[in-house]
Amino acid sequence: FDTLAVTLYYPTRPHDTSAHPKHPLTEQYEARLWLPRPVSLIGTGYARIASVYFKPGQWLFSFGMWALAGRTTIPGFVDTPLLPVPEEKLLVDQSGGAKQKIGTVTGGTFDANFSGVTLEHDVEDDEEGEKEIGKGTLPCIIFSHGMEGMSQSYSNYLGSLASRGFVVAAIEHRDGSGPGSIVNLPGKQKRRVWHIKPEDLSPEMEVEELKVAQLGFREAEIIETARLFGRLNDGHGKVITNLKPHAKSSSLPSFHNRLDVSAITMIGHSYGATGALQAGKPSITKALPLNGVIALDPGKESGPLNHDIDVPTLVFQSGEWTSKQMEFYGQGWHFDVVKKLVKGLDKGWFMTLLGTAHPSITDAPLIVPAITKLALGTTLDPLVALKEYVDVTVRFLNFVRNGERKGMLKAEVTSPNGPFGEGGMEGIRAKAAAGREGGKWGVHVVPKVVVPHGEKEKL
Repeated sequence: FDTLAVTLYYPTRPHDTSAHPKHPLTEQYEARLWLPRPVSLIGTGYARIASVYFKPGQWLFSFGMWALAGRTTIPGFVDTPLLPVPEEKLLVDQSGGAKQKIGTVTGGTFDANFSGVTLEHDVEDDEEGEKEIGKGTLPCIIFSHGMEGMSQSYSNYLGSLASRGFVVAAIEHRDGSGPGSIVNLPGKQKRRVWHIKPEDLSPEMEVEELKVAQLGFREAEIIETARLFGRLNDGHGKVITNLKPHAKSSSLPSFHNRLDVSAITMIGHSYGATGALQAGKPSITKALPLNGVIALDPGKESGPLNHDIDVPTLVFQSGEWTSKQMEFYGQGWHFDVVKKLVKGLDKGWFMTLLGTAHPSITDAPLIVPAITKLALGTTLDPLVALKEYVDVTVRFLNFVRNGERKGMLKAEVTSPNGPFGEGGMEGIRAKAAAGREGGKWGVHVVPKVVVPHGEKEKL
């Protein structure tokens, strides 16, 4: 591929909003509009996904998206400098004591199409820069969106992680899984990448062949994103070209020697979760310094799941994903396949957040709460659900760095057989563990803990 498209979410210092101009459309000080522009690109993309190719029908999709989310903004600031080094002390305690201070650290955002050619630019490193590679303190995360999703679809979840001191690169995949994306190359005409179906290709591919190709493309984008972190940390922010029209990139030099690129955590949702698990293969972790994987609702039709993972892994499932089971590629029920995968790992967790649906990790339930609740039948407040996801995610991100199990990571198994246990989903709910923010978790798998004095292993 020629370019890499990512949205960066990162911590910055609290801002005086009077120093920032208001957005002309919303008259707010937020960073950017949530719905990518042009809206017609996204509307047409979703119309094509629905097999609507009639132009007036596509216009209706675009109008509908504009009406639902055209004025919605992402809270934060665009292209603002990374949190200064002296203020990193506010981010030390991410689980309790410094909660009030941490809450004041706003998340900056940076959306860009980076040129792959520019990333190869040969720049001489100074000696100090060479010594400091990987020595930064801010943990790095790569995020992979789901089928038909976008990098901005998860701004609450990812922005919350950024406000707690993590630097997140959310990839806008150009593998044909999203609604639409524009590729900008210097001196060349803009190219649109649409959602791809097997019948759109010539010669036509089998569905499974297309999935293998898409996951392979995503793998390349993930590795290139890790290289982007490395280039930013090495001090090459000034020579990385942002190809997105009218976009800024003045904040990139502030990442010099600030990132811990020696160990990156991979997070993905749905199709992205399948890709995240694939990134945990030893053959990939040699090129990609992963320290952990978080898989949110691993795909049910995204291809077989990789079981060969050599890093700690956390699998979240929504209540809907656990309750609605399907046969998974001739390997048994999806729940049982995921359970077997996690049980086979040295350090793995598998749990379900009750009262949630597949899109609960996205921004959709916050933007159109009534519609999503009616359509999906969720019972847990959408903001509470996101806070629960963030809390357990941060516990895991801390665990892969310091080895400490806190919060839900200390919970014991409450529902080993999930929806196939006694009472089904009601049985899970009856024995569920209480989350910190008011949610209920069904815990299916936790790592084995060796008990001292020769006692048996305890799950």
